Amino acid sequence: MSATTSEHDLFDALDASGFAFTRRVWVDAAPARVYDLVSDVSAIGRWSPNATDLTFDQSAGPRAGAWFSGRNQKDGMEWII
Repeated sequence: MSATTSEHDLFDALDASGFAFTRRVWVDAAPARVYDLVSDVSAIGRWSPNATDLTFDQSAGPRAGAWFSGRNQKDGMEWII
């Protein structure tokens, strides 16, 4: 990786459209409360037992568009997110 290339630039060339999915859910709560819950990346592990060690990247968040990092583990495999 060069000094002018960030780790996130590597994903610009990846066509992830084949990996996309959508889920919908209706929640009986105030939008501000729901936003507080889903915007806290450290809480993702509560909803996904495979996700661990999620944190905002240095100086990234919390804010819209912020990058975060973490790990997923399943069936003896582990990958960085």
